[in-house]
Amino acid sequence: ETRADELAGWRHMLTRTPVAGYTGCSAAMAETDLRDSTARLALPTLVLAGSEDGSTPPDLVRETAESIAGARFEVIRGAGHIPCVETPETMAALIAAFLEENAIV
Repeated sequence: ETRADELAGWRHMLTRTPVAGYTGCSAAMAETDLRDSTARLALPTLVLAGSEDGSTPPDLVRETAESIAGARFEVIRGAGHIPCVETPETMAALIAAFLEENAIV
């Protein structure tokens, strides 16, 4: 499967999502404040942001990372809101390195 085919599959999945479901999910996320619970995390944490993400810009994601003691923040260059789809190899490498550095695997 080529990269274009893979991206087309994701695009198709998004366009098949009912508008009411998508907007309902978006509203639920927008109305949920996780800042307090996030700040209480006490485990190794990797926080990733796509450099081109307009939904959750890197500066906003960085603020979240800074609220977690010892969190590691990384920006994935060239990625937007879904780096696991847009730059899967880069994202996988960052996660694998983090897991190894923290003796999780």
